[in-house]
Amino acid sequence: MKLKKQEIKPFDYDEVDIHVNYRKSRVLSETTPRLWLSAISKFAAVESTELIVDLGSGTGRFLEPLRSWFDASVIGIEPSANMSSEAVKEDLIDDVQIVRGRAENIPLVENSIDLVFISMAIHHFRDRPQAYREIRRILNAGKFLAIRTPTHETLNNLEWFKCFPSGLQVDIDRMLPKDDLIKEVCNSGLEFVHHTTIKQLTANTYREFFNNLSLRAVSALKQISDEEFESGLNRFRKYCEAVGWDESFYESFDLFIFGKREQ
Repeated sequence: MKLKKQEIKPFDYDEVDIHVNYRKSRVLSETTPRLWLSAISKFAAVESTELIVDLGSGTGRFLEPLRSWFDASVIGIEPSANMSSEAVKEDLIDDVQIVRGRAENIPLVENSIDLVFISMAIHHFRDRPQAYREIRRILNAGKFLAIRTPTHETLNNLEWFKCFPSGLQVDIDRMLPKDDLIKEVCNSGLEFVHHTTIKQLTANTYREFFNNLSLRAVSALKQISDEEFESGLNRFRKYCEAVGWDESFYESFDLFIFGKREQ
């Protein structure tokens, strides 16, 4: 379904209470981090990745998985005080730190980072071209940017999102088709390396996913009316009943790898 394109203002996590339920409702299954980081490490070799930035780290879901997978130090950079406050509630070890900052002005020196990882965050950047220039600035030569994100192609395959047409349109308007995303990043001077779509186990059952979704910790669903949200939840309830509440719940998202040319 395609609605009239609307102007979407940047979503501010510090103006809402989405952080309260974010970790609970967006919990990663045990297999999900391994699935994504295994795919990334085919390009960003574990043995030569010593310092990682998780850009837009949110509540810190990937901080510890990145640290343990690569045996590396990890810096989470997050603009939201609310989201960062949830991350620091976790038992962060010495090799993981969280810094307040924005993608458009990363508070790190140039040529210092081996991997920049971005998960479900580029649609929140206020100026994506500037953010990609900043990423190129801080990356060491020969190192990588990995982006985990929906694109128009994968968004349109999310059956649950079709139950919330105005919410889906929010994300369509602030995200890009695959080829446009590649072009936008490459305009910063980074080079396209690889793209794939990864199917992940998001929840053990449809019931688990439904209960998590009902907490409304999805930014697009915070930008629609309460009535639209409740109507969508009812539609998705009927969809779950038809599929089977106890079936495993999978989603597919895009992984992009870009590199900074060797000097």
